[in-house]
Amino acid sequence: MAKAKREAKAKAKQKAEEKAKREAKEKRVADACAAMGRRMGSKWCLISSNDDITGGEVGTVVGILHGQGKVEVKFRKVTWPLTPDQLITPGAWQKREAVRF
Repeated sequence: MAKAKREAKAKAKQKAEEKAKREAKEKRVADACAAMGRRMGSKWCLISSNDDITGGEVGTVVGILHGQGKVEVKFRKVTWPLTPDQLITPGAWQKREAVRF
């Protein structure tokens, strides 16, 4: 019985440590994104378009590349590392496109 209790206690401790590490990492990523003016989960469009991302397609910030000044944005087909100046809000994209036509 004592052995089973020790094992259960050790397992619970390991699980709590893993959760704390995961939460700390998520907070670091969220803080870094916010410092760049981009929040985790926020929606953005690529200023230009290419073969992988159509004009006006909305992507979601899913991470950050520390030391590179880039956020990872997940689009329908791909996830790309982009600098904040390569991104525009969906509303700003629509306004820009309305002016062009």
